[in-house]
Amino acid sequence: MVRRGSSTFSAAAVARSDLALGRTVEKTLALEAEVSRLRHHISVLSRRLHLSALESESLRRELDALRSVAPLSREGDGAEASSPLRERVADEVTVISKQVACVRYCSVAS
Repeated sequence: MVRRGSSTFSAAAVARSDLALGRTVEKTLALEAEVSRLRHHISVLSRRLHLSALESESLRRELDALRSVAPLSREGDGAEASSPLRERVADEVTVISKQVACVRYCSVAS
């Protein structure tokens, strides 16, 4: 005579394994969704970093060009410091220097 309930594949055991498998599949799908979301964020941040680097390089070239056209006078070098062109260039250099600093800070912060 065969004993009942001694089988390793009882209905309760099968139901428990199906439940565990279902939970595992749900967790796997949730993790895949999270990985996809994080990959999207990495892509966005990478694009921002690239654009910031391009903008920084462009601003740096513009700053160098302005400095080469009309170098700023330093105290005691005998150059006329009140020239309108020198003042305008000095203002432009200040603005561009601030923009470069901002781009650098934004690149590092993100």
